[in-house]
Amino acid sequence: SADRSGAAAGGSPTTSIISTTFNSGSAATGAATVNVQNGTLILSGGGADTQASYIGTGTIQFGNAGTGGNRTMDATSSIATANATFNGGSTTLTGSYNVTGTTTVNGGTAILQGSLTNLGSSLVISSGTLNLAGLSASVGALTQSGGLLTGTGTVTAGSAQLSGGRESGAGTTIVQNGATFTTTNFQLDGGRNLKLGGTSAATGSNVSINLNGTSGDLNSG
Repeated sequence: SADRSGAAAGGSPTTSIISTTFNSGSAATGAATVNVQNGTLILSGGGADTQASYIGTGTIQFGNAGTGGNRTMDATSSIATANATFNGGSTTLTGSYNVTGTTTVNGGTAILQGSLTNLGSSLVISSGTLNLAGLSASVGALTQSGGLLTGTGTVTAGSAQLSGGRESGAGTTIVQNGATFTTTNFQLDGGRNLKLGGTSAATGSNVSINLNGTSGDLNSG
């Protein structure tokens, strides 16, 4: 196991970056635990995780500055940090995902195809791709200004701010308490369902939803 406290002398959280290939756990050596106690641990070099657990009250980030290697995480691996950020490269998790704080997708591709307990209190997508495969989950607030949310399951959000990006796949996005639309840049492709409860609002001088969005559309990932 490895602890990464990320605390500077004054007690402020810090950021640590591992830019080379980083493998956690293996069939030969057994399970491994990476505890991000606070601050941010950035893994930008890719790797293959086996029986690996990422835990702690800090943030685990995959990729850096929009680039990164490819990371695979097997069915016995898990992400259970307070926050998780996908910023570059490709991360494929076949194990479990349970984030209680914020899931941020601002670059690269995140594929969650194992079990999904929680996306957190907030899901923020500004670029890159979040592919939930056939998984379903709930989140307190969804903010999408770019990027792609795709999958065949159901994402249920308490509220949503939708100003850009695209949602695709045969899945459904449910916003229980209404959504706010602010631009003409938000896209749905032909197979995605968006269901709005409560009261929704369109703010701005020109607001629309493109119901035939494609990857060539502005800010859609």
